[in-house]
Amino acid sequence: MGISHILFPDVYRAYYKAKRQELLPRTLKDQIFEQEQILNILIFSLANTVYGKDKNLDFTKTESYEVLNELPTVLYEDIYPYIERVWNGEDSVLWPGKITYFGKSSGTTNAKSKYIPVSKESIEDNHVMGGRDMLGTYLLLNPKSKLGFESVMHITGSLQEVNDKAGTCAGDISWVLEKNVPWWANLVYALPREILDIKAWSDRLPEVVKDLKNRDLKVFTGTITWVHLLLSESVKKYGVQSALDLWPDLEVFFHGAVSMKPYKKEFDKLIPKKDFYYIDVYNASEGFFAFQDALDAEQGMLLLCGHGVFYEFKNIKNGEIVTIKDLVLWEKYELIISTFSGLWRYRLGDVVEIVNLDPVRIKVAGRTKAVLNAYGEELMVGNVDEAIRILNEEYGYEILEYTGAPIYKNDDINGGHEWVIEFKTIPEDKNKFIEQFDKSLKNLNADYEAKRNMDIILAFPKVHFVNEGTFYKWMQGRGKIGGQNKIPRLSEDRGLLETLL
Repeated sequence: MGISHILFPDVYRAYYKAKRQELLPRTLKDQIFEQEQILNILIFSLANTVYGKDKNLDFTKTESYEVLNELPTVLYEDIYPYIERVWNGEDSVLWPGKITYFGKSSGTTNAKSKYIPVSKESIEDNHVMGGRDMLGTYLLLNPKSKLGFESVMHITGSLQEVNDKAGTCAGDISWVLEKNVPWWANLVYALPREILDIKAWSDRLPEVVKDLKNRDLKVFTGTITWVHLLLSESVKKYGVQSALDLWPDLEVFFHGAVSMKPYKKEFDKLIPKKDFYYIDVYNASEGFFAFQDALDAEQGMLLLCGHGVFYEFKNIKNGEIVTIKDLVLWEKYELIISTFSGLWRYRLGDVVEIVNLDPVRIKVAGRTKAVLNAYGEELMVGNVDEAIRILNEEYGYEILEYTGAPIYKNDDINGGHEWVIEFKTIPEDKNKFIEQFDKSLKNLNADYEAKRNMDIILAFPKVHFVNEGTFYKWMQGRGKIGGQNKIPRLSEDRGLLETLL
């Protein structure tokens, strides 16, 4: 075991330097060139699909983007009839050839599942390549890494549905990738298959806590919410001060899906280690888009431009759609993707902020639907995450989870926002907390501050204070427990808030 800990990082660094390092974009010029190459492959592939033929595209045009631009931007519902045909085994509908695997995911604001096609090309040239580049980059950044075999804690999903007649299957994207990653990748995972195959998270969690106690863990991967729960349960069960008492060589957490900011104080308690690294990753069933290529998270995530995805960006303010070469620093854009799995000008629903232009680096600012904007306040998840980070750090609060929705104005009440916020310890002075929360949001969002002026448009926030574990029970009741599920943060539909209350 000790030899593997020494050899694995060294061997992988050597491989990465020799085979991949120069293929990662390090300048905007590189990214633009890579995007042009990807687009040419996409348009050639599009011409050989049912979707491309149905749209009557003019493939004689010399510029690939002119062809792509003839397509409409679409939501999942718009292309579902085509996806259904792929699920039922039809070839070359959205992408040339047969697609066997689907990533089954559900949105944060409704219960409807999405079946995202995942082609062989997408697995190899996007998901796997992105993961390999992320690992190689991290090992170059951290020359002291001891990452070895059976040292990575990953919580994969499971197979959820099989279409026997068509020969297709759907599961969490982590399950799809585990079935298709290189053989050596599975050797670094700590958890045995029999535990990962336990479908119910409530049944799996105690088995995970039990098994990991005797593992020599170095790395955590997965959704922040569930890794936090796992660490908390482990510390509680074994009566230790921190996770380092169980795993003294912990070195990095590759995390995605939600912001680390609201959780950072809690993680610092669970893993009190100065040289423990947090690496932000932006991946989903639809694709692996970016990862943090520097140890400082504030520098954002490098946009992966040669990994089977062509990006377009819709400016949140004016609706203009641009490509990577026309981005504006600090602007926010809705992400539109075309992929090697046949998602054509697909509106992902995510909003990104451009934090660097050469090369392009991004931060996830929120989702197009995860916003409070009933009165023009344009309050996004990123604003609230930052406000909670400030409150936790400056005032010592222990905020764990939150969700918010509008209060719609009528003859009896003014418009406003209603929140449910979970604390490890509920503050004694609740009004003081609400004042601090409101003030932080004003400082972070000028539109919110303007609408809160004199309480004319937005009234003072209404907050429900709940104890630790409330959101877990709520998610459990909705059948949304597990590493692939995210707690809904903001929604202009009050339905979710009402069920929680």
